[in-house]
Amino acid sequence: TDGGGTSTATLLDDYEQGTWTPDFEELTVDSGASSGSYIKVGNLCWITCFVKADGAGTSNSAVKITGLPYNRESGHDIYFSPFTTKVDTDEGGFGPVIHGYSYGSDKLIFERQNPSETGSNAYVKATNCGDDCGFHCTFVYRTT
Repeated sequence: TDGGGTSTATLLDDYEQGTWTPDFEELTVDSGASSGSYIKVGNLCWITCFVKADGAGTSNSAVKITGLPYNRESGHDIYFSPFTTKVDTDEGGFGPVIHGYSYGSDKLIFERQNPSETGSNAYVKATNCGDDCGFHCTFVYRTT
């Protein structure tokens, strides 16, 4: 309510909360090991997710999480610090996963440190993921 005063404040008329199901590109999701929740207020969406792979990947392509509950607004990139499990941080001399960010309007992608090249990062590839590797994410993004 606006309190009945003379304020010209805008009332909140766009609130939603729910669940979503994260999925992988380049990996197979372990059955029952994918969950997410979100709260959307206006054009901001707060999300959490967990998704776990069913076995190691065989592709050299970057791992992507798909299925965001809302598309990201163009020009407003997403950057976040994920928590990962069983991602091979030794293969190829790469360090730990350091951040994730938006890829297109509806996907997330991850990078890890590359200590052999100062200041360089590289995508987390499906081949970097061991059995049962998982990604935990929490972040806010602007929706369309």
